[in-house]
Amino acid sequence: MSVFVFMYHRTPAEAQDRFDVSLSTFKAQVDALIEAGVKIVPFDAVNDHAAPRHGKYACITFDDGHASNAPAYEHLAERGVRPASFIVRRWAETGVGEHGAGYMQAEELQAIAPICDLGAHGVNHVCLAKIPLAEAAEELCSSRAYLEQVLDRTVDTMALPGGSQSPEVMASARAAGYRLIGTSVASPHTLGGDAVNRIVVPRAARDDFLIRTVREPGVLWAAREAERSFRRSRRETLRRIRASLSAFGGRSAVAAEA
Repeated sequence: MSVFVFMYHRTPAEAQDRFDVSLSTFKAQVDALIEAGVKIVPFDAVNDHAAPRHGKYACITFDDGHASNAPAYEHLAERGVRPASFIVRRWAETGVGEHGAGYMQAEELQAIAPICDLGAHGVNHVCLAKIPLAEAAEELCSSRAYLEQVLDRTVDTMALPGGSQSPEVMASARAAGYRLIGTSVASPHTLGGDAVNRIVVPRAARDDFLIRTVREPGVLWAAREAERSFRRSRRETLRRIRASLSAFGGRSAVAAEA
């Protein structure tokens, strides 16, 4: 069985950032999925071996703990869907994060816990594979400890900040007690692994983005590969331009000295 695990960030009334999805668009995307008969499972059940092995499955997750997500959680609850939200400790402690104010704090996390599973997302939202392993281990343990204190229950799920991973980080996450580890690998999650592939839903996504991805994943992968190829080509072109300008500048300097 494969599960399409979708990742959202902010869900405000009007989208502004490239990872924002407006609340109305979010509702339309989820409703289209449900009405098409797709089974939406909780994040902590993506590896449930007792689940039927036929049909289409999806999962809804949110990163960072944005207060704008609260109406989205309520809509999902009305539709019988239980999402997961991954919380950055420092942003929850202060209510302030990379987008300024507007992050859920302890009381708000406790209030939404009955309708939304909560997992860790680091202390400072740093890329764990790019910092010393001891610091990464502290990020993993401290973020989990904070949520367990707030919720008064065990927390054993998390999402990697920025999707940054390495074999060492994954091993450290397991050692810290995490059973499921959300990544940013844009591919369906196949039954069995503790590294859970997740597909980012961007601002530009249409109302039918979720259902089209579930029904025609090959279309999505082809579009993403085309985008990656374009970006690689653009980076190479910029590199060549900079190299040419640098060489031209060097020749000009030599001519001036002569």
